[in-house]
Amino acid sequence: MDPISVAMVRIMNGGIPRDILKQVFTARRYDPTADDRYFDNSLGTSIEEQIRLKVIEGRVAIDMSVIGGTEVTLPMRMAQREYVDAWNVIYRFDRRFTGGRRIISVSEMTYGMTQALGTGGSPGYDSRASQFMLNSRNLLRATTGVGTLSTSYVQLIGPNAVLVNDVNQVIGDSLLRCRLAHEANFNDIQPAYWHDFGELIVRALKSYIWAQLVIDIDENQIRGGATIGRIREIVDGYADAEQMYMEFLQNDWAKLRILSDPQQMRKISKWILGGRPHR
Repeated sequence: MDPISVAMVRIMNGGIPRDILKQVFTARRYDPTADDRYFDNSLGTSIEEQIRLKVIEGRVAIDMSVIGGTEVTLPMRMAQREYVDAWNVIYRFDRRFTGGRRIISVSEMTYGMTQALGTGGSPGYDSRASQFMLNSRNLLRATTGVGTLSTSYVQLIGPNAVLVNDVNQVIGDSLLRCRLAHEANFNDIQPAYWHDFGELIVRALKSYIWAQLVIDIDENQIRGGATIGRIREIVDGYADAEQMYMEFLQNDWAKLRILSDPQQMRKISKWILGGRPHR
């Protein structure tokens, strides 16, 4: 079971009349003898597969990636380096290290272990040392400047390819904070939000149906006992589906995707509680 399966169950069990789905997604052939098109179920395509291809992958997956996918932190040691010059390096991440998903945006690169930059314990001092040594360590911490911890001079320049413009301090433990596109079956969405995902799919599907049928609906034949008038009445009810879809995407889903992202929620919780965000 995955979010797409939940959405399909909702669609096929009364979300949208089956005859309208057939009208839009059943494959057709052109018959030159009749100067018309006719439905052909022998082409080996299914309504479910066409919905997934044309609506979910062709529209919803793209829109969801635009407003943000899943936030992750990738170790830079996993990437292949390509030096442009002394200050600019291109890092290319193999999709094996991103779970087959692509990077859609990058935020910053953190320069590895913070202790080496003066924000943690000073090397050479043990917590079991004498009080004099502990006081000396605290004095050293207070007087030692904090080096650069991260850089935002990073940009996505290709498929999983990141250009870093400030690499003089890059070390093996450096980390890249970025966003990945959703997994192919959207399994990275938490189950609590699968019904909301289904609502997003239904609205996108209604918008697609209206765009496909609004012009040539009068030419459709009467099928399955449904009249053209009744079909037009249902399709006309989808006239505002595009607006409803965009509102749900930009308002409701923009918030729900954060709730469904554990790393993003941990960061927000620490901000609210006054803790330091974990990178």
